[in-house]
Amino acid sequence: MEKAQGKVRWGFIGAGYIAKLALYPALLNSKDGEIYAVGAKDRERGLALSPSGLVYTDYDELLADPKVEAIYISLPNALHHEWTMASLAAGKHVLCEKPYSQRPADVDEAFGAAAAAGR
Repeated sequence: MEKAQGKVRWGFIGAGYIAKLALYPALLNSKDGEIYAVGAKDRERGLALSPSGLVYTDYDELLADPKVEAIYISLPNALHHEWTMASLAAGKHVLCEKPYSQRPADVDEAFGAAAAAGR
């Protein structure tokens, strides 16, 4: 996920507690990455994590934004696989909270998709 210049633009899918506790403060203090946009069903929760104020209430719209380079998935566990696969299909790098899935086949599918996408 190396860039020649500038910061990696991250999009958050989900505005949950772990996002606020973990990656949000790390990116606020990062010289290499920034929170570009947040996808949140609750716009107000999304605004709390979006320094730019850019919030998508539809996750697919976040994935369609060409400026978003990497996705952080901060959703309930049952949604991790679905949105990891959608993010990879959209050409994004992905960081997903744990646990990823209870199904080993999901993990294999995700790693295969990431390799095929060069992510």
